[in-house]
Amino acid sequence: MGWLKILTSIAPFVVQMVGVAEKAFDGEPHAGSEKKEFVMNATESVVGAVTSVSTGGQAETWQALSGPIGYFVDAACSFLFQNE
Repeated sequence: MGWLKILTSIAPFVVQMVGVAEKAFDGEPHAGSEKKEFVMNATESVVGAVTSVSTGGQAETWQALSGPIGYFVDAACSFLFQNE
């Protein structure tokens, strides 16, 4: 499975996890980096599960995807939490 296909497949999950992280860290000031780490760890688990079934190259796939996913998490947060 190509990394672009994986990235587009997990985009809804990432957006959902951003919301979960926002609730999990509610009331904790300056927790942005912890929220992002939470989302990235959850996403890495899903990507690992998906790629182990399809290719077996989890580490290589995550290495290729972690940068773009990190940017996507930042963009999702900026869009979803514009007023905060």
